[in-house]
Amino acid sequence: MRLLKLLLFADRKSLEETGSPITGDRFVAMKKGPTLSELLDLVKQQSINSSEWDKYIQREGFSIRLINDPGNDELCRYEIELLSKIWQQYKEKGEWDVADESEKLPEFIKNPPGESSKYISLSDVLEALGKSDWLAEILNSEREAAEIASILGISR
Repeated sequence: MRLLKLLLFADRKSLEETGSPITGDRFVAMKKGPTLSELLDLVKQQSINSSEWDKYIQREGFSIRLINDPGNDELCRYEIELLSKIWQQYKEKGEWDVADESEKLPEFIKNPPGESSKYISLSDVLEALGKSDWLAEILNSEREAAEIASILGISR
């Protein structure tokens, strides 16, 4: 849970500063606060993309551990520095403290999960970050990236 929360905090900060998250995952509200949807499925070993994940991450009960170094060549300097900064900020906090902090996020409060999970829209996250005016530009950039990937035959 702690890993998922820290990655969520990093995605939020990256969205706030650059208009783009690090993971590209969707935010979802759950009983213990917001989390990242696809990464949660990977941790729970319920994802169609788990074969790549399984090369590097091993699940042991409610914990996961790194079994091989995946490297960081897919990350830019900004992302590495932001992830390090988030780790430094939260490294002394336990998983339940981090979960409690995530439950205070405005986009989670606006989208309580109820009995099941609930997607949190990009619009709600940007509103919480005071960046609502970025939504149209972000969506346009995503469409352009998808079109370019399609033309080049690259799956996203």
